Amino acid sequence: MRSASDRSHPHRWHPDVYNSQNLPTFIHFSTKNRNPWLVPDIAPLFIEVLLNRAPEDGMDVFLYCVMPDHVHLGCRPAAEMPRFEVFIRQVKSESSRLARKRWYPDFAWQRSFWDTQEMTVPKVNTRVKYILENPVRKGLCSRWDEWPWAWAADAYL
Repeated sequence: MRSASDRSHPHRWHPDVYNSQNLPTFIHFSTKNRNPWLVPDIAPLFIEVLLNRAPEDGMDVFLYCVMPDHVHLGCRPAAEMPRFEVFIRQVKSESSRLARKRWYPDFAWQRSFWDTQEMTVPKVNTRVKYILENPVRKGLCSRWDEWPWAWAADAYL
């Protein structure tokens, strides 16, 4: 496994790393200029696009947490030939297009995304719980399961 210091770009591994390993990948990306546009209007639309695109691109989404100005995802390859970077690009593109059309004509995502991979079950579960607690730490709800735009597969709880 490569370390973050081996990256040629601070935000990306080589595509083979995403597509050839069955490791959970955690992704984070923000709205452009951290504009708090996602909650409440865009979050349901984003989640719908995310869940519809995942099977098309051979990805299994096991976690999401949509905050007002950023998104956390957990996913892993679900097919022999997953298309990780296409998946992320298409989710951002489709949700941007719909958000601009329906609510915010200037809506945009940051240009890139940040990701990390975890190799052990305890580290994956710890990261999932940390991400789900994000709205609680920000004072948006008192328990993560009260936040309507956060979800994790039962196997990760």
